[in-house]
Amino acid sequence: MNVTAALKKLFALDPSKQRLDSVHIFSNMAHLGRIRLFVRTIRTFLTNLKRHHAKEYDALGDIALRYDKKSDGAFAVKPTESAKKLVELGDDCFYLVERFKSKKTVCTMDSYKQLVRMFTEQCIVEKDDNGARAVIKANKDVPSDSLQNPSDPDAGYCGHKGKGYQMQVMETYSEDKSQPDLITHINVEAANESDANALLPAIEDAAKRDLAPTELLADTLYGSGDNVEKAKELGTTVVAPVMGAKESTTALADFTFSDTDQITAFPNSRLP
Repeated sequence: MNVTAALKKLFALDPSKQRLDSVHIFSNMAHLGRIRLFVRTIRTFLTNLKRHHAKEYDALGDIALRYDKKSDGAFAVKPTESAKKLVELGDDCFYLVERFKSKKTVCTMDSYKQLVRMFTEQCIVEKDDNGARAVIKANKDVPSDSLQNPSDPDAGYCGHKGKGYQMQVMETYSEDKSQPDLITHINVEAANESDANALLPAIEDAAKRDLAPTELLADTLYGSGDNVEKAKELGTTVVAPVMGAKESTTALADFTFSDTDQITAFPNSRLP
């Protein structure tokens, strides 16, 4: 902040005109599909369980051996088999969550907490006369702030930009290029965060250092009616495009495949 103030003074910068946008930041992690996410999260938990609670690990028997790295080939399945494999993984995850939920020494492990988080985000529990069972959620029902990789639990997912983080950046500009551009606000957040929630905090943050804009250029999501009105109360006029129609997204799991991996039905049971 001291550097920003010094640069503003040195160049006699006028902060009245600024622009705000977000930049996607890819996390240094593997991009996991749902099957690999289950496998990686379960394996991470079992690895830590073996390291810190060897007796509990040994008592698991076959389920522990199933997630040994030597068994990776068992999780490489065709698209036609992915739904079935997810059910099996959901059952294993549910079993582990239930088995250790009353063991305090295990419950405090970060890897167990991640296991519970993933299960809650990816599955629901249904009860019938035969007891409780795990049911895999549809892709559309998995929250965008769900666990993407146990190696980076804070990363989020944006359907438009992908997994990782995003950085909100606000900077000054001059139409005649007579002054250098000066960054007045930066905030790093998970990729699932909406740009609509970033505008007012950016203005308020810059105002604390006497750098608030009187006119702010931004993309569509920043310029909701509520944001425009509240920004005006802070002394800032927001200039942004009008909101258009939302685009829908479709995932591979939404299609139906034959035994030969040919598409037999599109989402919503539409035929090719």
